[in-house]
Amino acid sequence: MNETFVQGLIISAIGMGMVFAALAALWALIAVLGRLNLPGRSGPSSTASAALADLEQNKSGALPTDDELAAIAAALALLHAEEEAEAGLQWRLPPLLTRWVAVGYGRQLTPWQPPRGRRGNG
Repeated sequence: MNETFVQGLIISAIGMGMVFAALAALWALIAVLGRLNLPGRSGPSSTASAALADLEQNKSGALPTDDELAAIAAALALLHAEEEAEAGLQWRLPPLLTRWVAVGYGRQLTPWQPPRGRRGNG
């Protein structure tokens, strides 16, 4: 084989090895940072576990009354109607048309075939 070809293969192998080594190092760093308990991360707290324990016991005082259930259902229906109205409004709004977009649309609409001649010259 040619000597420059062999040198190119060696340089390519070294470069690809360095890229994959850097990716492996980043993966290891992310794995180590994910396993650490950083102070900003919130783990399961005692108040949350106490609230879950109360809900699991299914106390009769914790269940909502019929009036509360009706109010919750009305609020959810109103929220659903508002979300549908917002989604419909966004669907009807035209996208922002700038000069660049208009020029791009104009270029897309031009015919790809060459002109066939003038109509007056039969």
